[in-house]
Amino acid sequence: FIVPLTIISSALSGASIAGQSIVRDIERGYFDKLMLTPVNRAALVLGPMVAGAFILTIQTTVILGLALLMGLQPNTGAVGLLATLLFATFIGVSFAGFTVGVALFTGSAAATGGASFLFFPLTFLTATYVPFDLLTGWIRTAAIYNPITYPLEAMRALINTGWDSELMLRGLGSCLLMGGVLFLFAMQGLRTRVKRR
Repeated sequence: FIVPLTIISSALSGASIAGQSIVRDIERGYFDKLMLTPVNRAALVLGPMVAGAFILTIQTTVILGLALLMGLQPNTGAVGLLATLLFATFIGVSFAGFTVGVALFTGSAAATGGASFLFFPLTFLTATYVPFDLLTGWIRTAAIYNPITYPLEAMRALINTGWDSELMLRGLGSCLLMGGVLFLFAMQGLRTRVKRR
């Protein structure tokens, strides 16, 4: 029940790596040199986002490996674990998009490092330690509108109860929505940085 939450927490803590790599490139002047090349601007943003997601995928593999050693028996088998890795990758891309955007807007390592903590409260405004069906009142309302809820519930289903197409689609839709919005945020950060030059 807690393994998917661990994956989400890893995504939050690891997302700043993508933003920090952009900050380092900005501070060294390398990013300005990249801007002079004919490279697609979306690639400048997607590159660090995908790299951050790749790091999270490795972290998730280690987490799942340790969980298996401790007795995890996923209800959906090896295919379900691969689907869990896929969800982790999508979440990693999404969160990395936010820190990349902050890095491009600010150029500050401190601001970028602190940006990942803005998502941290979202982990407590969802079905963190209890099943979603047991939530009531304002916390249930917060969980309904929290985009982290749906991939978290999808991963829990993969591990604990089996394939649930509705939960999978909600989780995937939430990941794609977060990824799209945060990619646009990062692209706006890039446009803002270009205008300052």
